[in-house]
Amino acid sequence: IVIVDTSGSMDSPRRKIKAAREATAVAIDCIRDGVLFGVIAGRDRARVVYPSGERLVAASDDTRAAAKKAVRHLSAWGGTAMGSWLRLAGQLFGTAPGRICHAILLTDGENQHETPEQLDAALAEVEGRFQCDCRGVGTDWEVNELRRIASLLLGSVDIIAEPDGMAADFAAMIEKAMA
Repeated sequence: IVIVDTSGSMDSPRRKIKAAREATAVAIDCIRDGVLFGVIAGRDRARVVYPSGERLVAASDDTRAAAKKAVRHLSAWGGTAMGSWLRLAGQLFGTAPGRICHAILLTDGENQHETPEQLDAALAEVEGRFQCDCRGVGTDWEVNELRRIASLLLGSVDIIAEPDGMAADFAAMIEKAMA
């Protein structure tokens, strides 16, 4: 599952949302046929961008094309509540029992629209259910928050200094997960 921050801060100053759309499309192209996948948009609430409904779908030429079409419509507005993003990912992964589950979480901000206790509760709910690699784009994101998420969910955390570096980073993470 690719979890993309679509909060208002992703729209400026360098239109990070455009780079996030492009990077997500590159990641989708790297998903092998038959692998179940989905895309989540994260604001102050999470929503499934692709597929429709509360389930994952198997990657194929058709589903990858449909997912990339849905991702092209991502827009940036609203707040940031990462716990809700992680909970929704947990629900989606729950539709695919017995699978190895991996998520990529991209953000440029900090968890401002839920309390630390709400994020802790979400992490406790999803811990052990999937791995999550976290990336912070730019310099305004909260390192300790992403480090905590990645640590509890056995993933990595890193910076993408410039938005134009997202696509290569996403492709590398998906290729590593596919291995």
